[in-house]
Order: sequence, then C-alpha cells, then structure tokens
Amino acid sequence: MTTSVTDTATDPIFGKISDITNGTINPVATSTKNTSNQMGKDEFLKLLATQLSHQDPLNPMDNTQMMAQLAQFSALEQMNNVAYSTDMSKAMNMIGKTVEAFDADTQRILVGQVESVSQKDHTISVNIRNSENTLVSTKLENVDYIQA
Repeated sequence: MTTSVTDTATDPIFGKISDITNGTINPVATSTKNTSNQMGKDEFLKLLATQLSHQDPLNPMDNTQMMAQLAQFSALEQMNNVAYSTDMSKAMNMIGKTVEAFDADTQRILVGQVESVSQKDHTISVNIRNSENTLVSTKLENVDYIQA
C-alpha cells in the first residue's frame, strides 16, 4: 500500500507537506506561527521528525545536511542564551541606580531608582520606584539612561 502526498496537503505549522518531503524547507530559516514568531526547540524537533518520517526511503535525507541544520540550531540557541544572560546581568547591575525609562502604560519618561528585576517568558523587566513612590515595572529595553 503506497501513500502519496500531494502539493495541497499542508501542515498547520510548517505549510506544504511536499516542501518538507522534498527537502526545500530550511528549519532554521523557517518561522512558525507561535506567539514569538520564532522557531523554538520543540518546533524544530517536530519539523525534523516530520522530515524524517516523510522522506523517500530510496532517496533519504543527507546526514551531512541534517547535522548542519542541528549544528546551526544549537549555535543559535547558545547565542540566545548568552544574550539573555548578558541582559539579565545588565538589569541586575541597575539595582540601586537611578534610571530613565519609557513607561509604556503612561507613554511618558519615567525617572526613578531600580529596586528589583523580574522576568517572565524570557522578557526581563526592571521595577522602578518613581517620584510618586510607586513601583513601576518596565521592560529592560525601555531603559535609556543609567545615572552613575
């Protein structure tokens, strides 16, 4: 019994099944429909498993190509981890310092002392005590100036 895949068959995350089976999809360069619009480990592994399960047994995927894709993804993940660690260190070093930041809620510049740092879903925020003695949380990327 032979199962054929047509160009009209699609996967909700990866698109045309024929693109996966004929190797024209690049898992590192392909964006998925997740909330951050970036491919994570789970999406990459799902794509790799789909590629392997739908490959032509008479013309299998080149091991070199697969290893290159895995190496690219691993390197990208390591760079993201280093960038996140650097940002977290930068935020932690702001504690006790006076900063200027854009407050997205009020659409104004906020000046105050950083009291703490928080993170949620890989987004780092600094918690600033403003001139009204209110603790305001803003994303690290909104901090423009750090006073010595």
